[in-house]
Amino acid sequence: METTDIRESFDLFDSNQMGSISLHEFKVALRALGFEKVDKAKVMELQEGFSRSPPGRVAYIDFLESVKLLTAHRDPMDSLMRTYKLVAGQSGKISAQDLQRV
Repeated sequence: METTDIRESFDLFDSNQMGSISLHEFKVALRALGFEKVDKAKVMELQEGFSRSPPGRVAYIDFLESVKLLTAHRDPMDSLMRTYKLVAGQSGKISAQDLQRV
């Protein structure tokens, strides 16, 4: 994942340009980046490691570090299966027509 993509995602949720986002926005931003299994408990676990964020907020540098950490621990099979399901559609099989479409 490119750093510019991560920055754009953060900036999208930092609409008031405070330099930080709320914990709820943090969770939604992570899900938008494809970390679908991030729940409140995971957000709280990540927040414990934030050293540069104001209380209840997430600064960009902590957001970036969190995304890097989650990316490093991401199961490659999850990403592969998500892509397969996207291409295969409802049939569960990838046809020549599916490949042409992609």
